Amino acid sequence: MAISIFGDYGDGISSAGTLKPGFYDTFHKAHGENAEDGEEILNTDKEGSVFASQDFYKNAASGKPVSTMVKYNKKNYLFICSPIADTGSNVCCLVPEKVMLKQAYEIRNMTVGITIIAIIVAILVALFLAFNMHRAISNVVGVLEKASNGDLTGNVTLKRKDEFGVLGNSINGMISNMKMLLNKVDQISSLVQSSSDDVTKDLGTACCFIR
Repeated sequence: MAISIFGDYGDGISSAGTLKPGFYDTFHKAHGENAEDGEEILNTDKEGSVFASQDFYKNAASGKPVSTMVKYNKKNYLFICSPIADTGSNVCCLVPEKVMLKQAYEIRNMTVGITIIAIIVAILVALFLAFNMHRAISNVVGVLEKASNGDLTGNVTLKRKDEFGVLGNSINGMISNMKMLLNKVDQISSLVQSSSDDVTKDLGTACCFIR
C-alpha cells in the first residue's frame, strides 16, 4: 500500500508525494508527527496521494525534476516535482502564484517608494542649490550695475568659499582698486590745477612788468 503525505502551510503552500511504506517509517522515526520546521505530516488510510491523479503529476512521473505552472482547483500554482535519490519516490509541491509574487510585489513597492523618495530629495537639493546660486548671482549683478553707473560704494557680501565667493572677492578688489585709481587721478588733477594757477599767476605778473 502506498502512503500519501500532505502539508498545507499558512501561506498556501501545499506538498504531497507518493512514498513507499519504508520511507515513511524512516521519516516518521526521524521527525515524529511534526517536522522541525512545523510541517504537519498526515498519513491517509487510502492509497494514492493528494494530487497524483492530476494530469500534471502524471506527466511529471518520468523521474526527472519538473517545474511548471499549472491550474489546480481553478487557481494558478507553480508545480515542482523531484525524485528522492534512488527510493523510487517523488516529492512534489504546489506553490500558489500569489505567494510567489508576494515578495516580488513587496520588492517592487519598496523600489518604487525608494525611487520616489530619492526623486523628492533630489528636487529639494536642486531647489536649495538653485536658490543659493540665484541669491549669489543677484548680489554680484547688483554691485556691478551700480559700478557701471559710477557708484563705487557697492560691496559684494558673499560668505562663501566656492567659485561665487572667489568671484565676489575679485569684484570687491576691482572696485577697491578703481577707487584708489580715481583718488590718484583726483590728486594729480588737483596738483595740475594748482600748477596751472601758479603759471597763470606768474604770466599775469610778467605781463604787468612788461607793460
